[in-house]
Amino acid sequence: MWKPRIVVVEDVALEAKLLLRTLFNFGYTSVVHFSDVSSALGHMAVEEPEIVITDLSLGAQSGFDLTRAIRARASKSYAYVIVLTGMDSRIHEAFGAGVDDFVLKPFRPEELLARLRAGERVLARESRLRGRERRLLPDAPPATARFPSRPPLLLPVRPEDDDAECA
Repeated sequence: MWKPRIVVVEDVALEAKLLLRTLFNFGYTSVVHFSDVSSALGHMAVEEPEIVITDLSLGAQSGFDLTRAIRARASKSYAYVIVLTGMDSRIHEAFGAGVDDFVLKPFRPEELLARLRAGERVLARESRLRGRERRLLPDAPPATARFPSRPPLLLPVRPEDDDAECA
């Protein structure tokens, strides 16, 4: 069974050790750990992970900075970002930065596993869509290369559409 490449960014050694052991116990063997954002981004420039697990508080740079940098880069595939945090009041900021999911600390291993599996389903779907795109448009660059920082599409709302829903 396919297991994704995972990058863990955690600056507290004991928490990193616990997380790495948990991942290994669940069968994830392609896991790399970094304690700071710049080292993690340097590694990701060479080898793109499928899943990134990061803390929000990382010293000089934060998990927000890491996530924004991941989302700003043009890459061949999507990186699913999970935040581990004890600060549930900042979760809305994390989603605004581009995080896909979160787990509150102290984490429960079975919850982390469930969220990893959810990420794997998203990544599998994204991979199938990329394959279909390559078959339909063999000469086109991948969508992530064409639109590295594409803003969301906003459609205008017509007043008559609003009235129809209220009737």
